[in-house]
Amino acid sequence: MPEINEEMAKVAYKIGMDIFDNKKSFMEGVRILRDDYKMNSASIYINNLSKFRKGEVYKRIISKRDTIYFLSKIKQDYGNNGLLKALNAVKKHIEYLEIQGTGNKKALKQIYKEFMEEIK
Repeated sequence: MPEINEEMAKVAYKIGMDIFDNKKSFMEGVRILRDDYKMNSASIYINNLSKFRKGEVYKRIISKRDTIYFLSKIKQDYGNNGLLKALNAVKKHIEYLEIQGTGNKKALKQIYKEFMEEIK
């Protein structure tokens, strides 16, 4: 999957949170990201962000930069409780990748560790 640029990540975060908070529909968010920002991976990002908010496993890989950005924004917007849920999703994603034998688990483990240290 091609990496999205920083502007796309920021817009994807905003739209993903709007969808999660029932301010936009899933299809409306995907349409905006695909049509206005030419983001082919729109549904992946929206689904992953939903999993971050719920603390559930996500199965599609996003970039290290975007993972850090999303975790930072979630901490800023939803505090340590929101961040803990998001980190739980990251932990489950790492476990999923280990079973699959794919992905850059080392980078994700480091991100997870650094954000967990911020909470302590």
